[in-house]
Amino acid sequence: MIPTSLDRLIPDNTYLVVVNWNQTGDFRFDNEYRLIGKFIRHDYIRGRTRSFDSGLTVLLTPNRINAIFESRGERISISSANTFYKIVRPTKNEIKHEKILRDMHLPDNSKHLIRSFL
Repeated sequence: MIPTSLDRLIPDNTYLVVVNWNQTGDFRFDNEYRLIGKFIRHDYIRGRTRSFDSGLTVLLTPNRINAIFESRGERISISSANTFYKIVRPTKNEIKHEKILRDMHLPDNSKHLIRSFL
């Protein structure tokens, strides 16, 4: 699994989400839970402000972005403060090539160079 930021999520791809924050991103759970779902879209939620006659503007709630996922047929809104992971499933051929490379007695720089050609 590869950690992924919210702005790099691709629609219709499946991700693992480690949920530690509530939907508004202002309360952290001690007991995290994991969710595997298909990313649908981003949801921009505009913050609220209050203006006074004197020209003072007070920010009541900040702007935030939530991610909408579909899991088990339900659409779930998840805070951007949570951790997202891209699920990687290597092919049998990729695993075989990696095993061969790891068994070779070469410097790490040479192995890295060989991997760039595979």
